Amino acid sequence: MQNGSDVAYEIATVNGDKYFYYTKNAPTIFFYHKNKEIGSSDIKMMIKYLNNHNDGNKVNKIIKNVKVVDERKTASKD
Repeated sequence: MQNGSDVAYEIATVNGDKYFYYTKNAPTIFFYHKNKEIGSSDIKMMIKYLNNHNDGNKVNKIIKNVKVVDERKTASKD
């Protein structure tokens, strides 16, 4: 993945598709599907969209089911 940070965040969908990822390079978020960039968005633009479509409740429901697993390897202290 060329854009964003060195950390990719996996998004598992309801139907089990685990090929969605995003990376952050403030303030932009880059979205990928099967390692191909499919779009990007500014965080402020995403918040504006959610507010304009009254989707705050959907976000709150999703947040309750979020699970974060950090699989980064820590650097060796040799």
